[in-house]
Amino acid sequence: MNWSRFTYSSNSNCCYQCVGHSVRGDSAITLAAQLRPDLVLMDIPGNSIQAAEAIYRQFAIPVIFLTASANNETLERALQVEAFGYIIKPFSDQELRAALEMALYKHRAEARLQASELRFRTIFDAEPECVKVVDAEGNILEMNAAGLAMLEAASLAEVQGHSVIGFILPEYRAAFSALHQSVMQGNRAI
Repeated sequence: MNWSRFTYSSNSNCCYQCVGHSVRGDSAITLAAQLRPDLVLMDIPGNSIQAAEAIYRQFAIPVIFLTASANNETLERALQVEAFGYIIKPFSDQELRAALEMALYKHRAEARLQASELRFRTIFDAEPECVKVVDAEGNILEMNAAGLAMLEAASLAEVQGHSVIGFILPEYRAAFSALHQSVMQGNRAI
């Protein structure tokens, strides 16, 4: 069987069904756009690397590469596009199922992480009080708009990398330093 470019969708029985087949990268992209499969299996030869990259970037569909070659160069090409799996032919049904399950699990985990990051970013940016992220030395890594307004900074670039202590009135610096050190040791700020 020619495994060149199959697209797979799962059903409720934890089985997989081939919903499309293509022999060229450009037609694989078109097919992915039309069918929106859960996953794409793609053989590496030809323009597959570019097609896989386009499929993942445009449609967020994970790609597993199939190859008869186990050399480092082929693996490096697959890693360039952050493939969700890499199967060396010939392979068993169990190996294929394991690769499909792992790729779909990783894809769902990445989607949850992206949603969590978006939720955090939304809260961070919308918070009306100053919220900042600093390193162990107290240098500013991130700061929300309220904090930037407090410091009268037009952008994060103006304050990023600078010590927070420099923005604190001299009479409060010792107390802030003690609080910062306590927090860096794992204690709660009060």
